[in-house]
Amino acid sequence: MPGARLRTVRPGKPFTLAPGWTVRLRGGPSLTFVAVESDSRCPVDVQCVWPGDAVVTVSTGRSTFRLHTMRRTSVHLTARLSLSLLALSPDRRDDLPIRQDRYRARLRVDRE
Repeated sequence: MPGARLRTVRPGKPFTLAPGWTVRLRGGPSLTFVAVESDSRCPVDVQCVWPGDAVVTVSTGRSTFRLHTMRRTSVHLTARLSLSLLALSPDRRDDLPIRQDRYRARLRVDRE
C-alpha cells in the first residue's frame, strides 16, 4: 500500500489485506500479509475429492506465522491476542494461475 496511511484495526473486527499490506492492531503489534506460500485449493470449476489448502504467511516483524484455509487455524500473536484466517480470495480456477498481488486475505484478531 505504497504512500497510504497505516490503518489501525480493532480486535474482533474482520479486515482484508493484500500481500505487502500492513495494519496496526489496536493494543497489539503491526501485522503484514507477506505472501501465499502455496495454494492447492480445489478450483471452483473442477470437482475434487478434498477441498485442498492454501498457506498464508503473516508477520509481526518479530515473528512469522502460517495460517491454513483448510484447517481454519488460529495463531497466538501475543499472550492476549490470536489471529484467524477467515477467507482467501480469489477462488482458484483450473486454467488461470493467481498472481501474488491478486490475493486478498480476510483476517480477524481476537482478544483471549
